Amino acid sequence: MLIKKRYQNYNSVDLYEENGGRIVRKRFKEKFCWENETKTLEILKKHGFPIPRIIKIDYLENTYEFIDEPSFNKTLDLQPEKVNILIGLLNSFSNIYSEELYRFTNRNERLIKESEKLFDKRKIDLFLFNKLTKLAYSYKPEFLGFTHGDFRPVNIFGKDDVRAIIDTEFCGIDDPNKDLAYLWIGAVGINKYFNHYVKEKFRNLNYFNDDLFTFWLAYFHIMVMNNPRTKNSKMWKKNLEQILS
Repeated sequence: MLIKKRYQNYNSVDLYEENGGRIVRKRFKEKFCWENETKTLEILKKHGFPIPRIIKIDYLENTYEFIDEPSFNKTLDLQPEKVNILIGLLNSFSNIYSEELYRFTNRNERLIKESEKLFDKRKIDLFLFNKLTKLAYSYKPEFLGFTHGDFRPVNIFGKDDVRAIIDTEFCGIDDPNKDLAYLWIGAVGINKYFNHYVKEKFRNLNYFNDDLFTFWLAYFHIMVMNNPRTKNSKMWKKNLEQILS
């Protein structure tokens, strides 16, 4: 029985209930996302990282199904301190290496291009556009390594440990500060203290950089504001202005 249907920019996700269990069916409309997700799952498994329990895969339809489990999002609502488990997972990402991993480039150009779209639509003014352009030109990553690309608590299954890493279509070699920014944004809804706590934990990581972290916070906001499915662009713009102030 279908419980929920959710469309994303690059795929659709259906949640089913069958025989008392819950099954996720993920279908990709972008070939790159399908190929990168399935390839990354194989690499993660090879390096000893937990992946979802896959029960069916169809390479012709770019679709696969896996067992749904509670995410860390629910865990952090009750026990914010368990974010340390996710930070530990980020640390262990440095052990992942494969020539097959996709290498992301031109992040500066992408931020400028997406900012131009918002400026043309009059969703941001010239002052904010110039700030974003300056931020883009100053972005120079100091370290590259494996990144998840959408590292939010909802994309990690588990409670007291990590049971599975899901949504791997944007995994690859990139700036690890990207994952920190996505985790920080994904944790915003818990409380302000929690966000402060998380950022202090980030400072203990050898690759954390305030300027790079700010770049990725802005990048994420710009992508969300350009997404036609976003319902509250004004809120995201206000948050972006605070980040860049």
